[in-house]
Amino acid sequence: MTAATPLLVTKFHQPQPRASQVVREHLNTRLASHMDVAGAVALVVAPAGFGKTSLVSGFLANSTMPHGWLSLDENDNDPLRFWRYLLASIARITPEAVQNAQALLQMPQMPDLELLVTLLINDLSEQADPLMIVLDDYHQIEENANPASFRFLIEHLPVQCHVLLLSRGTAP
Repeated sequence: MTAATPLLVTKFHQPQPRASQVVREHLNTRLASHMDVAGAVALVVAPAGFGKTSLVSGFLANSTMPHGWLSLDENDNDPLRFWRYLLASIARITPEAVQNAQALLQMPQMPDLELLVTLLINDLSEQADPLMIVLDDYHQIEENANPASFRFLIEHLPVQCHVLLLSRGTAP
């Protein structure tokens, strides 16, 4: 994937909760309590078909916090593709927070990922309002694909940013 390759916009579409969806109030309360913590990262783990995506979609439908949604797949193990999609997801809620990092992705050579993430963190730190980044199907990311750069983001996450990871397992 090059910087000129178009992004598949349906990867940013948050599934809408069904009217008949079972409300799991105790889980919604736990998610809400995580979002009260500055710079929180929450991991929602369950086997396939247990309703992780439905739970979080329902939770977000009742939340006022701006959020970006990204549905991951096996192709997102490519670091360039992963960061292009993640930055685009964030840009949907706060375009100014990703401009510097996205500019690095326009370079003809693969950017230094720590520099890219540093620029992102610095720009997110300047955002006044809280925001949430949701990564669905995080289990699609293999252990060695993007761990260092993504871990760097998580370890230095600005206080107004929250991350929700939906996965079938706890690795990577």
